[in-house]
Amino acid sequence: MHQAGAFQDYFTIRQLVFVNSAAYAYTEIRVDQHTALFGRNNLGKTSMLNALKLFLLPEENFRRCEKKFGFKGANGSEYDGQESYGYYFPEDHSFIILEAENVHGTFCLVLHRANREFSYGRMAVPCEYEMIRNLFWDFASNENEGLGGPKESLSLKSLLSELKQLGGEQLGDVKTIKDRLFSEKPLDPLLGRYCLLPLKQGGTVREIEAWRQLIHLAFDISARDDQTLPNAVATIIEGEKQREAEQVSIDFDQILEAYHSLKEEGDRLQNLQNHLPSWGAFESNYKQYEHDSRRAAQLYVNVEVNLNRSLDRLTQAVKDGKQKYREKYQEFEGNRKLFGQKDGEFKDISGQQKAIHRAAESTQNRLKRIATIVREYPESFSNDQIVEALVGYRQELEEDIGNLQSAEARQRRMENLIRESRRLQSQEEGLVSLLEGRTPALLEHVSSDSAAVLYSINQSFSQLRVQPSGDQLEIIQQFSALFGEDGGKLCFLNEAFPDLPFVPFDAQKNRMDLKARLDDVRKQQQKVQKELRNLNALGKQSSADLEQHLTQKRKEVESVKADVELVKAYTTHQSQAAEYQDQLQDFEQQSNALSQELKELKGKHDVLSRELTAEEEAFKADEKQQAEVNSRLSHLASIKDTHARIIDLWKDLLEPEKMEVEERTIDSLREQTRSLQRLGEEVVDGVSKLLQANLLEEDVSEGYRQLGLADVKHYRDRFRREFDTLDGRWLNYRDRVASHNKETSIKMDELKGAAKQIQTFSHEINQQFKDYQVSNLAEVQVCLTLHPRFEQLLKELETINFYTEELHDARLYSRLNDFCEEFFKKAAKGGPTLSMDQIIQKVYYRYRLEGLEIYDDKEQSNGTTSMVNSLLLSVLIKRLLRSDAQICIPLIMDEMGSLDRENLKTAIRIAEEHGFVLFGASPDISSEIVQAVKNYVNLGSFRATTASYNNRRRVVYHSYCERLFKESQQPMPEVVS
Repeated sequence: MHQAGAFQDYFTIRQLVFVNSAAYAYTEIRVDQHTALFGRNNLGKTSMLNALKLFLLPEENFRRCEKKFGFKGANGSEYDGQESYGYYFPEDHSFIILEAENVHGTFCLVLHRANREFSYGRMAVPCEYEMIRNLFWDFASNENEGLGGPKESLSLKSLLSELKQLGGEQLGDVKTIKDRLFSEKPLDPLLGRYCLLPLKQGGTVREIEAWRQLIHLAFDISARDDQTLPNAVATIIEGEKQREAEQVSIDFDQILEAYHSLKEEGDRLQNLQNHLPSWGAFESNYKQYEHDSRRAAQLYVNVEVNLNRSLDRLTQAVKDGKQKYREKYQEFEGNRKLFGQKDGEFKDISGQQKAIHRAAESTQNRLKRIATIVREYPESFSNDQIVEALVGYRQELEEDIGNLQSAEARQRRMENLIRESRRLQSQEEGLVSLLEGRTPALLEHVSSDSAAVLYSINQSFSQLRVQPSGDQLEIIQQFSALFGEDGGKLCFLNEAFPDLPFVPFDAQKNRMDLKARLDDVRKQQQKVQKELRNLNALGKQSSADLEQHLTQKRKEVESVKADVELVKAYTTHQSQAAEYQDQLQDFEQQSNALSQELKELKGKHDVLSRELTAEEEAFKADEKQQAEVNSRLSHLASIKDTHARIIDLWKDLLEPEKMEVEERTIDSLREQTRSLQRLGEEVVDGVSKLLQANLLEEDVSEGYRQLGLADVKHYRDRFRREFDTLDGRWLNYRDRVASHNKETSIKMDELKGAAKQIQTFSHEINQQFKDYQVSNLAEVQVCLTLHPRFEQLLKELETINFYTEELHDARLYSRLNDFCEEFFKKAAKGGPTLSMDQIIQKVYYRYRLEGLEIYDDKEQSNGTTSMVNSLLLSVLIKRLLRSDAQICIPLIMDEMGSLDRENLKTAIRIAEEHGFVLFGASPDISSEIVQAVKNYVNLGSFRATTASYNNRRRVVYHSYCERLFKESQQPMPEVVS
């Protein structure tokens, strides 16, 4: 709804579109004409109005949502970021689109989900919404009774890609959003293409904050929150300040610092004036002290230099003597260490020689025993045969021991031997039968192949004496056929046994094996019979004989064991005996050589010991003289440290004189320094009194008697500067006080100017209010209440004369400091500033009814209050915008039904005169609203019946399914439901 005017640029918000967002599946609403939204609760009317904040504020996420957007429910409770984000952008294919127009053309802003938590993106597209509406909804679909259906291919990635192809641009950060949406660039189509609101100063921080407060007022048109109006008005006043200099910026800390500095300086100057006599007495003593201290310092320097020369000579002599002593000591110590080393080697060799000698004797004894053992056997026996014979003999002895120990053991052994005898007899009879041919052998009745297989499996098959039947031979033949031979190994089903060789059966060889087996069985039988006879004999002996015999057998077993080990190690013992002999010869040679070396080292030790003693006596004589000189220097240092510390200040300024230093010389110096000490104490006491009077800038109020003479000179120079410049500083101080009072007065005028600025703002608003009438009110005035402490401070400032050369009372500065700490905000740059929201405590209206002359501030109805707030909102918004710009944006009225017909017509007139449109909501259709607004939508009549992006979002409305009704001649147009 544009108003005619020359040289005006138009900025219009045309329509708002929801896609799978809030309560809407797909909804288009025109916002460039007066519009009313009807429908019961939970249809998203308020949330549709609130969505405009997402476009009109330069934000990019829902964090701190309560502060940024202030979304509230029907009960007044605020929605947090998670709730709001999940409502407006529940899915990746949820979008909110705003179509707008400016001097550069029509464009669309598409809001969508972003990657970061609770964040949303803003894509600006340089075209009308008509060009891209088919991307969001399938209007050709017959779903939902012809209202269309969801776009199956709709996704965030594909949509952004298509919008970029149309020239879409992502406005990613807050700074870019501010620059592109709130800063008009009429001569730059590229940068000004997406300007929504042409703010006067291009979107400064103060302007954006002012605009934010107006947005909050627009959505709280009945001003339920007491802070909404004060914050909005305060921020508008701040936003209209063109320059930084217009800010009420008063650094009270600096003012207080200057006051305290001047107060401190005035007190210090008066203190100096009071102590001029003390300064004169100190200065006289100080000059006398300078004269006497120079004389004492000259004598001290003479004594010190001459003593130090003697000390240098003696120190060098001691140093040279000690060096000679150290060199001789090193030679002496080296000889001693070498002697100890050689003596240790000699003792070590002697010990090893004894150990080897003992080992050689032990080895020889073992060889003698081995020779005795060997002689007991035939000469043809080898060592292995001797060992085997000894082992056999030992086993026999152990068996005898076992039988001697127990009658039961002997009985069990005899029973075992009888069974073994019977078994051997049976084996002997079987072998004889096989060899004599009385019993047939199994392997001689089967084929050669079968015999080879059975013999390879187990050679004991050759000793079996069975004669198989014909069927059994057939079975054996079939079993043998399963085996074969491969590489000398027995195979089963063509797979070789890894550990079974294939051995062909040889009958002749088998008979020879049987004979050998028969001989072995007979030998075993003879041995068994012999052991049986021995056991029978043992059973007839007495217990004492058996025990004696057992002891003898055990000793004999141990002896045989030892003999076995000796014979086994015979070669080793022979080798060790030869090795020991060689080692003994080597040790003998080394022992003789070391004995000679030790004798020579002992002689050298005696010579070096005498020479070392002579060197030590020489340097100690010089040390004694050195100690005497050091003692005198110590007395000299004690005199200086105790009585004349001033000497250190003179030393570098005086030339030494040659003299003979005697004891009386040092005594004379001691007397001079004692007198000097007394005078120095008077000087220190004088400067201490001056310091205790706090005449200097820094606090040095403790430990003055610990001052050194160098400190006294330092403070004397400082005090002289203080007292010599006292008169001039008094004149300068009075000038600075006058300048400080003048600067303070200027800052106080700035505080008064802040109050005047608020009064001027209120007056200008009330002048514009006179052009409108609301209900039965003849006049409405906006009133601003200032904070009581601010008003009280202004009254006090009016009573103070700042143009004086005397400092004001400290209570004034205390009140200023308290006010500053409470009302002034610290800034990152510059001094603290006074913000209007700190001093504007309340905004209210005064009303004058028709026919009356008096004003009343009694609270009006919600409808009347909303009307007045709408008027104020319209005026304030225009103050923010560029004067030659004509905008068309919706003024939000969530409770449009609360206004009567006349007030609603007035609201429409107010909006139109300022270039705005009313955009409101009401739960019920009202004839008053319809006749006044003429354009309305009943959201409850348009719902998805078959298909939606999500069943939670089912409202569908767009211009293709219902046209907004235009004004008719009838008093109430028919409502399409």
